[in-house]
Amino acid sequence: MKNAGPDAGRKFRRKRPIAKILLVAGMATALLVATGSRWLQENSHTLAFDLESLQRSETRVSSAGLQGRVVLVNVWASWCLACRGEHDLLLGMSRMREFDLIGLNFRDRRDDALRWLAFYGDPFVTNAFDPEGHAGASIGVDVLPQTLVVDRKGVIRHRHVGPLGRRDLDEVILPLMRELSADRA
Repeated sequence: MKNAGPDAGRKFRRKRPIAKILLVAGMATALLVATGSRWLQENSHTLAFDLESLQRSETRVSSAGLQGRVVLVNVWASWCLACRGEHDLLLGMSRMREFDLIGLNFRDRRDDALRWLAFYGDPFVTNAFDPEGHAGASIGVDVLPQTLVVDRKGVIRHRHVGPLGRRDLDEVILPLMRELSADRA
């Protein structure tokens, strides 16, 4: 048996603070993600863009064309793995036809995005193409996916950061959209 010596426990003791720091940082990140929707809700922006349509480059998609109705805007990209995780839920929501689902394709290549929609299905009424990410960045998009509830005046009333889950949709997004739709003021 080797002699451990007086320095044997130092490496172990030195690693403990790093593990504690990583644990606290992980918990803080999880808390931010879990409460991110509510925290960002206070930080509303007005949706403002005028972009090419993903499907038809000669056609424009603008936020002005969305005014007067409550819409759900989903910011996505073909390279985003988390976007794939929420896609089936978005397809189901589009089949409900209760609200318009608008896509904002963010920092992507047109061919990749079109192939992705052809393969997985297209839940969007229309898709704006933001290849450089300028329009998304102007409304605070920095990570994907993001889902935005936009009121009749174009104000982002709720921002969900990360993939949508059934509970997010049923308990937060749809009730808010129904409330905003009922409010004609």
